[in-house]
Amino acid sequence: MQHSVDELVGKYGLEKAVQMLKIFSQNTQIKVTNPRRLKLITDYVVAECAEIFDVNEQQLSSSTIREYREARMACYHLLSKYTGSSYARIGQRFGWEYHNVFYFYHKCEEILSLPGYYKNFIKMYNALEASTINFISKLN
Repeated sequence: MQHSVDELVGKYGLEKAVQMLKIFSQNTQIKVTNPRRLKLITDYVVAECAEIFDVNEQQLSSSTIREYREARMACYHLLSKYTGSSYARIGQRFGWEYHNVFYFYHKCEEILSLPGYYKNFIKMYNALEASTINFISKLN
């Protein structure tokens, strides 16, 4: 953790790093009252996810291949975690029902709790999460 804090300070400076840490410690979610902001964050997460998981962004919403399902699952989890969006709202973006989002959100929680078995997924998920946090911190 200390290494990560040192990197943050080195990259943004002490004052900006303290400001970011305050934002994240006070608010683990951003308030998405503006639909344009949610769309902006969602579009960013989807585009980054396609790149990190090495899948086609146009097929991300529809493909049933395992790699695409895992990529969508990571998107669902991060969007719910950091925006507080409902499963139904997230599902609308991907063209799936809320119960699919609910299932895969909890499946992702399960996978994240077993890091020894899903090393590759967790590596990509962590990269996507770090990128998402960085993006959201720049919005605030």
